[in-house]
Amino acid sequence: MKAIVFDVDDTIYDQQVVFDQACRDVFGELKGVSLVDLFKANRYYSDESFDAMGRGEMTKEEMYIYRIKRAMEEFHLPITDEQAVRYQERYVYYGTQITVSDQMRQILEYCGERMKLGIITNGPSAHQWRKIKTLNLERWVNPEYIFVSGDVGVNKPERGIFEHAMKKMRMQNPEDIVYVGDSYEKDILGATGAGWNAIWLERRGREVPEDIPEHTSIARSEEDLFQLIRKMS
Repeated sequence: MKAIVFDVDDTIYDQQVVFDQACRDVFGELKGVSLVDLFKANRYYSDESFDAMGRGEMTKEEMYIYRIKRAMEEFHLPITDEQAVRYQERYVYYGTQITVSDQMRQILEYCGERMKLGIITNGPSAHQWRKIKTLNLERWVNPEYIFVSGDVGVNKPERGIFEHAMKKMRMQNPEDIVYVGDSYEKDILGATGAGWNAIWLERRGREVPEDIPEHTSIARSEEDLFQLIRKMS
């Protein structure tokens, strides 16, 4: 392994914490509903609506409303558009307070001392760069190796964004690169489709697909991730 590239949302920081705080502010205590399951549903509809926005079928504001409304509906908790907007406002607020855990800080420091370190993240440029700044990721990652889909013009899992990162990082062999991400569809299938190795950081207890690509490892926690990286390096 000569380079390692990370996703941001729910990989470098735990997005569940932000989600839980925003939900409690707007919806109060949701009795009988697992916030972990609700979060997983919200992530599913986030990916779906993000793709729709990319195709011009949905505005950013419509995406924000759609994803939380559809997630809540799965648990028979209908909400209004106004509640969805208020939830998004609180979600953005708590997003300004995200931090890197002690364990993830150790991982980034370990990787930065031994190999090229990069980031690929989906999302609008200003929105994602605000998170990158809040997390102080430029402390460990050369800004030239930080790739936001809104800047590149290509979203994960499309091969183009991985090839763009590889070229900018001056990597010749895709097999020398490991990508770490939480989304099976966007991160794991995207990275392995570009010929990279991958580590699926799966914190939520999802089932592992039977046809998971070769050259994919699974970490169920940041501790697992650190152990895998040390073995690979």
